[in-house]
Amino acid sequence: MNEAKGLNTTKYNIIIMLTQYGKEILPELIEIVDENTDFYDYYDRLSDIGVTYIGRGARRAVFANQYDNDSSNILNGEYVLKIDFPKVVNNIHIGGNKLEIANYIEVGQYLNKYFVPVTNYDKKNARWLIMPMTKGTVSQHDIDNYYFSLADKNIHMARSYGLNNSSMGFHEGLVKLHDYDIRIYKNAGKDMYVNNFTEYFSKLTD
Repeated sequence: MNEAKGLNTTKYNIIIMLTQYGKEILPELIEIVDENTDFYDYYDRLSDIGVTYIGRGARRAVFANQYDNDSSNILNGEYVLKIDFPKVVNNIHIGGNKLEIANYIEVGQYLNKYFVPVTNYDKKNARWLIMPMTKGTVSQHDIDNYYFSLADKNIHMARSYGLNNSSMGFHEGLVKLHDYDIRIYKNAGKDMYVNNFTEYFSKLTD
């Protein structure tokens, strides 16, 4: 099986791949990301290639299939494709995907009831990754319960930055975090699980 190195696929034993069409148009989609971060200006172009713009953060944009069960789908099912913005420092690509992948490998894959899984990613430089789509809106009560449940497991993150309605949703009937390119701490918030995520990722691809 073609597994993403570092990911335990015991439960998620099918690595979700881009469709053949998705592979063909991925370079064009990355080109759109590289050109501009105001994707509403590219609505017609994205629509023409069968892609739905979900939203964006400081470091990346999120896309999904435009239609259900359509030949122009880029993904095999209800998943999202996250593409990093093109930020390069000292010839190394710096983006949220690398941190999210590292966090999932170190923390998330062992706590699947709390983190939406990374099911596949660009092994070269993490320009893109794939994960299941969440649904619904979580309440403040859900967020509080989530925060304290993780704290009991020695996992800490900033509630104001990392835990909110836009970063969480329902997956497999559970409240999970789907946007975790953030600092995750252990030992009562003193130490990070992943200190240098670019170095961490480079070791995955050696």
